[in-house]
Amino acid sequence: MMKKNICNLLAIILLSVTLTSCAQSEKPASAVDSSTSNRTESGSSESDDTTSGDVIVLKIAHVDNDTSPYQVGLERYAEELSRLTNGKVTGKVYSGSILGNDRELTEGMALGTTDIGVASSAMLESFIPDMAVLNAPFMFNSPEHAAKMIDGEVGEHFEKELESLDFHTIGWMSSGMRNVFSTRPIQTVDDFKNLKIRTMQNNMHMRTFELLGAQAVPMDTNEQFTALQQGTIDANENATCNALNQHYYEVIKHITNTGHVFGFIAVGISTKTLESIPEEYRSAIFEAGKVMEEVERSQLEADNVQAEEELKKLGVTFYEIDREALKEKIAPVYEEFSANMPEDLLKKVRDLA
Repeated sequence: MMKKNICNLLAIILLSVTLTSCAQSEKPASAVDSSTSNRTESGSSESDDTTSGDVIVLKIAHVDNDTSPYQVGLERYAEELSRLTNGKVTGKVYSGSILGNDRELTEGMALGTTDIGVASSAMLESFIPDMAVLNAPFMFNSPEHAAKMIDGEVGEHFEKELESLDFHTIGWMSSGMRNVFSTRPIQTVDDFKNLKIRTMQNNMHMRTFELLGAQAVPMDTNEQFTALQQGTIDANENATCNALNQHYYEVIKHITNTGHVFGFIAVGISTKTLESIPEEYRSAIFEAGKVMEEVERSQLEADNVQAEEELKKLGVTFYEIDREALKEKIAPVYEEFSANMPEDLLKKVRDLA
């Protein structure tokens, strides 16, 4: 009898151990260590941690789509940054205004919510008035003239001014010479009369088209296609490759090679993000920018040539126009905006032509 009781007791003990073991192995997900659950890809996130494991992954944001020269240049930047830091710092590119338009990205520099952002000189003029020099119509004779200017003393001047926005310039990409895309032919100055054309939110650009007799309609990049479809606007303007990349050719069938403005695109890192990166890697942030500039500018040039060929096949007609007649018509804009265009800066730009 005693032997039977001992056997029963041993069986109970064994069953208890087994059940305890099973309970421990089936710990619910909520009990799993969550010490890394708030880690993010960027210093502009919920915490100040800019790392993913031991790798710092910066969010790089721009407004164009993921087939644009911007995307190509920025992806190459992330690769070069990773190479220079032996994989310790890299970036992830966010296209199509996913993280905000260029104004929101720029404002995010001061707020510490942007890591690396892209902003046009046309928009930046609202923060830095003498950037009007970069945005003046027919200021630059060629992409080479523009590059010589922005890569030299004048570019350094604006880079120092951008620091007041907590925007530390990594480099300058380009959107190139801007041309007019329209739903009706634009072959002479008179053809601009009553044309509703999308422009960037830039007073000088808007006034330029008003002097040509057009109606300037400022709007964000991602609103243009629908506006063209619905007839809210008759035209927009940008580098030729954008007519292909953004599928504007589905709506517009005419492109006029006006070359009225050259587009400068600043790429910057915020003070907060820069200071969160270990000192030994900070120089690489700017060194990689040189590769980005070269890649993006070359890609833009190649894309513009290829796009014109493709667009012609898709039924788009290209026109040349009398640029001297356009210059004469818009000449008053220089007087109207003279307060924002210091003579010394104008002279430095013109001397490089």
